[in-house]
Amino acid sequence: MRSTPKGTSLDGTYPHTYWTAALAEGRWPGKALEDVISDLLDQLTARKDFFHRIRSEGGKVEFFVGWFFDGGSGGVFSCDLLARMADLKIDLSLSVYPPDRN
Repeated sequence: MRSTPKGTSLDGTYPHTYWTAALAEGRWPGKALEDVISDLLDQLTARKDFFHRIRSEGGKVEFFVGWFFDGGSGGVFSCDLLARMADLKIDLSLSVYPPDRN
């Protein structure tokens, strides 16, 4: 349902919609990206039916990760972690940003 910023209902529907939230930002001293994702999955598991509904209606759900680093970097996303994401129908989008070499 569409509405004005003050909450007044409007006719019609949007052809597309999205929602985004910064679930984890900045550096994670002592905490690997895989652990951050695992913690997020713990919080989102209760919303499984909602994520499945989004997919069944043609939508998508993803974790977008902007991975900035100064030197070598990497990580392992275990099959268990990926299976948990798959169970919730959540994709993983990685955008890797190496340091500028200018």
